[in-house]
Amino acid sequence: MRDFLGDYCICCHNPEGNKRRLDLEIIYEESITGHPEIWEKMVTRIESRDMPPVKARKRPLEKDYAVALETLPFHAHGL
Repeated sequence: MRDFLGDYCICCHNPEGNKRRLDLEIIYEESITGHPEIWEKMVTRIESRDMPPVKARKRPLEKDYAVALETLPFHAHGL
């Protein structure tokens, strides 16, 4: 999941870009248990393919979504 975030999310959700006032760099290196509400929202957005947005310069392939979701939902929903 960290690769997914680095490749597709942090380019916009960082201190400089700070889309929707969400700085993912802050939680990138921390444990998932430190910010469960953010991780839960991310799972929902990734599952629905809302993120990255359709107009994004770079969108994941379906296999990239699958790999990311294999790791994150188990941990996020298991809190």
